[in-house]
Amino acid sequence: NIPLDATINGIVVGVEKFGSRDNQFGHVVDYSIRLVKNGNIMGDNKADTLTHWISSDLWGIYGSSSDLWGTTWTPLEINADNFGVIFSAQDFGSVAAGVDNIRVTIYYTNPITINAPSNLVVSSISSSEIQLTWQDNSNNEDNFVLERSLKSDFSTITSIPIAVNQQSYTDANLL
Repeated sequence: NIPLDATINGIVVGVEKFGSRDNQFGHVVDYSIRLVKNGNIMGDNKADTLTHWISSDLWGIYGSSSDLWGTTWTPLEINADNFGVIFSAQDFGSVAAGVDNIRVTIYYTNPITINAPSNLVVSSISSSEIQLTWQDNSNNEDNFVLERSLKSDFSTITSIPIAVNQQSYTDANLL
């Protein structure tokens, strides 16, 4: 199952198919390949209606890691029992054809979760200096930002970048 907070980036469908002949007497081509969302056929038809199927198994690949097939998708729609693929072919001249496998690959990204620091302790060092210490609960942050203000209404804020894995900051510029 796709995590419910993920973003769907693209969908790839692979179809393993074959046609018994490809000559002037007959051939097979894709007719339609589309996705099913909420039980309804949706989005772009990705069929390759020009390329003749060959007599040995061949994988046809449709879509890409960034192709949403002309519609939007949520993880709930992908995970649903009524999500799927509809595929059909067109036969020109009594050709035996078959599909051995259909596989669907969903490309998605998970949102990045950064755990907030905890156990903040403020220690007075002098009348003009304090030290802040905390527990760093993240292992995937680029940095944190400490914001301070000399005004009680926070109308003016100074942002102080805190380095990765830093667990203390000393402010020596108190009034």
